[in-house]
Amino acid sequence: MEAVILCGGQGKRMGLKTPKPLLEKNGKTVLEHIVGMLNKNGIDDITLKVDDRKEFDNLGYKTIKHLKDYKPKGDYVLSTGDTMVDFDLKKMYNFHMKNASRVTVLTHDLEIPYGVISFGNWIEKPKTEIAVGMFIVNGIVGNSIHDLVKDGFSTYKTNTEFTHLTTQEDYEKWMKC
Repeated sequence: MEAVILCGGQGKRMGLKTPKPLLEKNGKTVLEHIVGMLNKNGIDDITLKVDDRKEFDNLGYKTIKHLKDYKPKGDYVLSTGDTMVDFDLKKMYNFHMKNASRVTVLTHDLEIPYGVISFGNWIEKPKTEIAVGMFIVNGIVGNSIHDLVKDGFSTYKTNTEFTHLTTQEDYEKWMKC
């Protein structure tokens, strides 16, 4: 199987000049964490979607400018470039195949530690299912993740811890652990 890692974001919410996949901790970048998990699961055919970012040009990976430019040979893994998770991707792939899914989204339960008002109703500390940034796609391509999931998807839930670098607070927390 092959994989595409989305690396072209601008990281504006974090206020950093370095692309999130190239953020480093203890000599290892976020991208290296993601590639390591993919390699551990037998995936070494990796393409980076980089938009116009030049920082990824000499890292030894194939690059594409836009997701729609990707030409998959079959099913492929799509990973965001700002989420690190270590899990058994083969089990997710087996689930994907068993369910004949167009797209399978890796999810995790998140308990919101506050009361939430939804459609006028109070919900005390609800749990919600969130996407963790890893997808298995059945060979289709589009302009965005939204394009890929708009016609339906299945979810594969994991209890594995993950690190998602969305905000400056996420980054600072990652650097301290």
